[in-house]
Amino acid sequence: MTLLSQRTSLRKFLNTFRGLGPEVDYIRHEYTYDIKAAAVPSLSMAFWHAGYSDQAVRVCDYGRERAAEISHAMTMCGVLTWEILIHFFRGDFVKMDARAQELHEVSSREELPIFFPIALQARAFPTAVRGDLDGGLSIWERARALVKGTNTKIGQTLGMRARILDLAHRGEEAIEAIDTVLEEVHGSEEKILSDLTRLRGEFLIRHRGPDAAQEAEKEFHEGLAFARKQRALSYEFRAAHSVANLMRSRGDEAGALDLLEPVFNRFTEGFDTADLISAKRTIDELKLRRDAVAPLAFSAGA
Repeated sequence: MTLLSQRTSLRKFLNTFRGLGPEVDYIRHEYTYDIKAAAVPSLSMAFWHAGYSDQAVRVCDYGRERAAEISHAMTMCGVLTWEILIHFFRGDFVKMDARAQELHEVSSREELPIFFPIALQARAFPTAVRGDLDGGLSIWERARALVKGTNTKIGQTLGMRARILDLAHRGEEAIEAIDTVLEEVHGSEEKILSDLTRLRGEFLIRHRGPDAAQEAEKEFHEGLAFARKQRALSYEFRAAHSVANLMRSRGDEAGALDLLEPVFNRFTEGFDTADLISAKRTIDELKLRRDAVAPLAFSAGA
């Protein structure tokens, strides 16, 4: 299935839900989610995985609008939980934090305690990114103490604690933390497994230096292969960027460009996300280097 056909199928699915009329409004949803917003979790994540991060945000926008329309707090909290994930993936930690605050406010006002730890966990990483690393870890630990069997995907399965430890330059602890998460998802078909594997490789290079480059390369290629198997373009792109950076550090700039640019060119939106901005910078630098070296090579061969 091509990316275009993937997007078309996902849009048709969303439009089916949006097109449901008042005949479904009688369905009671006091203790569950509204049926028209029920597709938000799967569709938003599907769009993200397929490389359509702007569409993923629009799906969440629709979900919030529907929840507001029917004044249903449970639906609003469910949508916010998944929108937090989407902003985390996009690297928009300001919006991630804002939605986490909103989730806390709604769940507190409507007495929905199941969402309390999710809202708290979601504030840990933005706090750390702002420079308050101890505060971020403290929030994370407080949230973990509240979880006790609730949905932990917002933090634990994403390796969020490991990412905060990495920001704090606590390298060995970060590697140990990511290893723990990888053990939990090992053998699963969760698409995030690709990114966690890649992340471990990044930690190895940052905290163990050049001697760990060979092991890190193995992690990058495993993440890349798994993302391709899962047709998860967003994770394929991250892994390709990590491999390209490693190739570049070894002097293979042409190979790095040949690997990264074709994956980048498959995107049609999301160019304001952290991943694509960073990769575009890398591609531009590699092209400048290539164009600067080409005349020299021609001159030497003349």
